[in-house]
Amino acid sequence: MAASGYYILHKRFLEKMQLLEIDNMQFFPAVFIDDDDNWHEHYMFLNIFDTLDCLDVERSEIYVAEDDEDDDDDDDEDEEVEVEVEVEVDKDEDVRHSVDRYYLSEEVLDNIDEEHRLIFKIAKTDRPFTIVHQRIKDVFDKMNATGARFIRVSDYTSGDQND
Repeated sequence: MAASGYYILHKRFLEKMQLLEIDNMQFFPAVFIDDDDNWHEHYMFLNIFDTLDCLDVERSEIYVAEDDEDDDDDDDEDEEVEVEVEVEVDKDEDVRHSVDRYYLSEEVLDNIDEEHRLIFKIAKTDRPFTIVHQRIKDVFDKMNATGARFIRVSDYTSGDQND
């Protein structure tokens, strides 16, 4: 699981990633300019353009924002409070769940060929986390990549991306 929704990769990753024949990603040439005004043109912007509706809503820990119910007329802002809620599975495309702990639907994933779920964003969530298969992580590990940290979905809890 990766917290960012956008990725700039060195061109050496392009060939390795293309060998995996992933059908929901694109690479675009990217240039970044460092603090000393040096141009670095050997990078690619990775666009993951597909989401997968695989969140197990029943098992995931989902939170909702509740109004601050104090009646002392102070100007306290509403605060986000974790509450245990029973969530109905909603087929509405506009639903965006705020998730503290993710569980992915084994039923959904088992019905998708591995090649079509190597890298994707989870649909219907309010954070752009990217899920990568172990095969993708292995590419990063073999190339001694830096600047990326992977967290198993089963180990992730809200806030881990900030550690």
